[in-house]
Amino acid sequence: MREQPLVSIIIPTYNRAHLIGETLDSVLAQTYQNWECIVVDDGSTDDTDAVMQKYCDKDSRFKYYHRPEEHLPGGNGARNYGFKMSSGEYVNWLDSDDLFSPYFLSNKELEFLNGNFDAIVSLSQTFNKISGDGSILWNILPDNKDQLQLNNLVNDFLKQNMLWPPIAIVWKKTFFDKKKDLWNEHLKSWQDWEFHIKMLLEKPSLHFKSCDIDTFYRIDSSDKISTKAKDKQFFINLKKSIDDVISLIKSKALIVTFSSEIKNLIARVLIRLPIQNGYYNFSLLSALKYTFTLKSLFPIKSFILELARQYFIFRKISSFLYQPYKEKIKFDTTFMKLTKENLK
Repeated sequence: MREQPLVSIIIPTYNRAHLIGETLDSVLAQTYQNWECIVVDDGSTDDTDAVMQKYCDKDSRFKYYHRPEEHLPGGNGARNYGFKMSSGEYVNWLDSDDLFSPYFLSNKELEFLNGNFDAIVSLSQTFNKISGDGSILWNILPDNKDQLQLNNLVNDFLKQNMLWPPIAIVWKKTFFDKKKDLWNEHLKSWQDWEFHIKMLLEKPSLHFKSCDIDTFYRIDSSDKISTKAKDKQFFINLKKSIDDVISLIKSKALIVTFSSEIKNLIARVLIRLPIQNGYYNFSLLSALKYTFTLKSLFPIKSFILELARQYFIFRKISSFLYQPYKEKIKFDTTFMKLTKENLK
């Protein structure tokens, strides 16, 4: 059996001095020893440099860089630069607030040694502050023998059924040969969604490890690199990610194959959700644009139906809130009438 392949763990970080130590400790705790951990700082203004210096002094397998100006600001620029600096036969992208179990890499050693797969995916569980304080699986992984389900992975992602976060998948580095700009540095939302659809369209050979939970995805972190706030900029960024995926699917001549999923995604995320958050103009412009882009009336129909639904909900709420005042007005009117009659 050949020597353990080197695995490169790539971590983008920004102002995570208070969290990244826990993440790096989970890397240090790996029972599989042949790894390197590349941390790329995206312009932190806290004590990240000092924290990283301690870990680099402690273990030479830690390597620390600052994102150069040739890469755009943001987590994706840091991820791409980390990939450039990596030397491993396998790569994993780990966020600077997430955690590995000690067996994350060793659970995949047999697959590493055989080298039969382009990527190996394992189970991930969400947590809030301490690993294990949550019990929600990110998702149930497909059966390796279920070819129909494996063929529908892109459909799943288009339905926002994200089968894994970046932390849970280890890629064979040669799979990325001749691929440029792995992570789209122009995107500010749904970067991992776009990345995984892009890679899945290349039809990688995947292997799923459903026996053990060995990655932990933090959900209670107010300083996530990618904002989740439903402000107008969020929807603008979201639209950019979706447009890039549509362009990619068109370039592969697969727009008809995924037409239904794309129409439903646009209706759900760029039409209904903006209306629910009060961005009616954005929703209308999206409906008009994709009606022409997709040559379908589905987007504009979705806009009209959601607008009608919101109006109905508004009427119901208004009626409910108005009811006490309506009863009071009715009582006051009756009282005034009786008063007038008594005065007569």
